[in-house]
Amino acid sequence: MTYRQAALSILKSRGQPMSLEELAQKILEIKPSRSKNPIAMVQQALREREFLRFPDGKWGLETWVLNGSVFRIVPTEEELEPGELIISHDLLCFFFHLLREQKRADDGPCVLLEGWDKPLVIALGDYGLLNARILGVDKWFRHSGFEAGDSILVKVRDAEEGRFAFQREPRGERKEDLIQQLNQEFADLAYKFMGGSNYLSSFGNIIPLALAAKPHLAQYPPDPYYDILLRDRRFQIEPELPGLIRRSNAPILPRRDLTPEQELELEDWEARERLKAIFVGKDPARIPDYLDFLSEYMLYSSPDDPELTDLVHSFPLRA
Repeated sequence: MTYRQAALSILKSRGQPMSLEELAQKILEIKPSRSKNPIAMVQQALREREFLRFPDGKWGLETWVLNGSVFRIVPTEEELEPGELIISHDLLCFFFHLLREQKRADDGPCVLLEGWDKPLVIALGDYGLLNARILGVDKWFRHSGFEAGDSILVKVRDAEEGRFAFQREPRGERKEDLIQQLNQEFADLAYKFMGGSNYLSSFGNIIPLALAAKPHLAQYPPDPYYDILLRDRRFQIEPELPGLIRRSNAPILPRRDLTPEQELELEDWEARERLKAIFVGKDPARIPDYLDFLSEYMLYSSPDDPELTDLVHSFPLRA
């Protein structure tokens, strides 16, 4: 059993967040370590996507925040006409866990829509869930009387099983004042979470943290998260990798001024930059190879992890 597996088992059994010290003690009882710093080994395991550090500093599971949350989709003409929904960068975190849960299923991943007998198939794209399409939504559009400009309020019933509930919100029933307030709250939280340094972050990191910090954001949702940060001049969305964000004019802090959390984020960013140099170099045509690697391994590993280095050099590049 790995540290990650032990942490998952303990947290699922406990059902509530635990301090790092308490969780580490339980993990090391299951899997003793000869390391001089076993707590660091546990911290490394907790950087996997399943785990989330809550505002009070305790650790829990990301699905605890996602389950029961509501997010907003405003379908574009590109989605309405064929009756599909695109899983964009800011929606990945809501669907990530179902891919892990359902990936062994012969029929592939799907959305189990409440009140709908037939599952909605997810057609994976070149980069897994990124820009994957949820098919067969045209019937729901017709059934609900959906029109251009309306919103879908999507409630997560079970993120791992892929169970969701759709509710149509007509354009004229949007609570505009409340939505603008929630938009500002989310953007301010994102700015705060990204810290003062100029490293990259992602929607997948920011959204669960925001929902944990301010649960009311998950009750009646703001505008689509991507649109919120795209309109805010404090943020810059990377043109080559639109799922990654940085502060527009953030100063680069000396490493000695970084908090431990910022240090971990900076290490992740540096790891991504090194991998990008390996995969892309001076040839932009190799960006898909880099995105393939990000999609498959998520890069929640230490930059100094020898297994990660081996993966880099063994990853099959496209012809």
